[in-house]
Amino acid sequence: KVSAQEQIEYMLVEDDDAPLITSDSQIKSAFREKFCELFHRFKDVITIEGGGAETFEDAILEKLADVSWASRVLSRLGSLDELVLAWSDFSPEIVFVFQDPALSSGIKLKVMEITSKVLEAVGYGNVLIPPTQRTGLVKAWLPFVRDMKMVLLEAECVEETMLLYNSIEAAINSLVLSLPSDDQGVILAEWLKNERASYPDLSEAFEVWCFRSKAAKRRL
Repeated sequence: KVSAQEQIEYMLVEDDDAPLITSDSQIKSAFREKFCELFHRFKDVITIEGGGAETFEDAILEKLADVSWASRVLSRLGSLDELVLAWSDFSPEIVFVFQDPALSSGIKLKVMEITSKVLEAVGYGNVLIPPTQRTGLVKAWLPFVRDMKMVLLEAECVEETMLLYNSIEAAINSLVLSLPSDDQGVILAEWLKNERASYPDLSEAFEVWCFRSKAAKRRL
């Protein structure tokens, strides 16, 4: 299966030669359906109880790998909105399951890699979702990414973790600034109160919010 997935990615890559598969509407539609199928299987694995710990972890890793692969293909097809909508809608459940300290750091790193794609897509405006969903994304993932940083660093995933978390930090700052002003204020107030406010560092978002708030009051 891995080999077949790699071949599909290869055929979509644009290099010196034209891609062997073009991202026409029929292919996009077919792959959207395939992604929905893969994501449904992922949801089933993390919501159905039972089985030994090792079996459960193996199943999760397999489904996460499938979703991660699908996200790369969706990105190349210009259809990343499918991942964003699915991941954001299911974020509370994902966070609940994967904050379990018994799960391996490798699994949590894979979750953060997919989450990073979602946060970047929304934060930089590549995928547009309603303000309530954007706020929900921040509220669901901000505590999780803060807690997971130390877990992953302690697990010696240092280089991968730092690169990933630099991307996540920038995306969250951008995402926070895209929220309604009141939601920004609530999230930034909670961030300032947290004793681990150093990560993610939302100073950039806080400075912009202060400037905008002051400017808005002047206009009143």
